[in-house]
Amino acid sequence: MKSYLKQLLILLGLVFIAACQPGVKGMAKPLTATLLYQGQQCGRQEPSAAVSRVADEQALAALAKRVGKTFSFADEVDFEQQLLLLVEMGIKPTTGYRLLLSDPIVAVNQANAVLRLDWRQPPSDVMLAQMLTSPCLLLSLPLADYTEVDVVDAEGKHRLVLDL
Repeated sequence: MKSYLKQLLILLGLVFIAACQPGVKGMAKPLTATLLYQGQQCGRQEPSAAVSRVADEQALAALAKRVGKTFSFADEVDFEQQLLLLVEMGIKPTTGYRLLLSDPIVAVNQANAVLRLDWRQPPSDVMLAQMLTSPCLLLSLPLADYTEVDVVDAEGKHRLVLDL
């Protein structure tokens, strides 16, 4: 009987400890990012990277004009349910720079959504076309209870943050 009671108390203790672990309480269901557009000539003139919200139809139309494309998905965007994010690498001197969606799963921890991108730079020993590029991605995320989006690269290095 004592052995049974002791095992029961240990089990209850383990359940209690597991329930109190950091991060368990604040974790929400992960979201899925959808790639809407990827380009090499997105029109950013500054060398620094940037992340911004495309908040409405007019902003999306202005972006389409800036990149010189027609977005076939434009009529299907529900700005009340979706967050459109434009991630820009900044102006670069060669064609070897790229932004890629490395993981469509966006982890949400309390008010923070973490978006993982591949932030590709060319190796220093390759020959590339010497022309200015400005790589970008346009992504859609479902709106949820987050107030900040952190953009990190594939190695986990923090690149950008957007406060909503």
